[in-house]
Amino acid sequence: MWKETVYCLNDDDETEVQKEDVIQGFRYGSDIVPFSKVDEEQMKYKTDGKCFAVLGFSRASQVLRHRYMGNQVLKVFAAKDDEAAAVALSALIHALDELDMVAIVRYVYDKRSLPQVGAAFPVIKDEYECLAYVQLPYMEDLRQYLFSSLKHNKKCTATEDQLLAVDSLIDSMSLVDEDETEGTIKDIFKTSKFPNPQFQRLYQCLQHKAFHPDAPLPAIEKHVLDMLMTPQDVAEKCHAPLEKIKSLLP
Repeated sequence: MWKETVYCLNDDDETEVQKEDVIQGFRYGSDIVPFSKVDEEQMKYKTDGKCFAVLGFSRASQVLRHRYMGNQVLKVFAAKDDEAAAVALSALIHALDELDMVAIVRYVYDKRSLPQVGAAFPVIKDEYECLAYVQLPYMEDLRQYLFSSLKHNKKCTATEDQLLAVDSLIDSMSLVDEDETEGTIKDIFKTSKFPNPQFQRLYQCLQHKAFHPDAPLPAIEKHVLDMLMTPQDVAEKCHAPLEKIKSLLP
């Protein structure tokens, strides 16, 4: 069985309209504006292919973190074995770092992709140097929501005990362990070292099917599940503050 949709004229015979005579349309008030495949192709933004071009520079403080977009950070290196490019890129990276600036760039993945605007931050490590690209929003991507203040709403005003309880919970769930006696800081939850759990599960299933095509899929590996759980030390420390909040905010 399969679903088939046909369109008919509004006449006595309900004449069927052939597929090649059907095009998409959008309502504009009481009118329907036709929109054909030709219109769609002509409307598409045409690019010349891959692109990573600097449009200008901005202070790093003007690129606000809450405006970061996209689902990835791209690291940009000089071409392998191109010493001239490596020297030029290194000079740019160090200049941006010293001036606390970022490069505003135009990025196009390939000829079929729409152009993005983003910021390239300097990254200087002992092992390597590069630019880290983060996508930024266009004007239409920004949403400005205004909400009324809670300060003068007695129903929403927290007591001092409630505020202290929430402060205690936040402190107990800190993912940074600071040893004041030794002056060391330990990162408990290193997200930069965690692979994407979705990809890990996909690779696990692909490998299993390659070697065992007729067997059911295996359970998710424990180390993948552990990445999605609160660290044990943090879970133990936050237990008491959580109970306190439950008693104060029933």
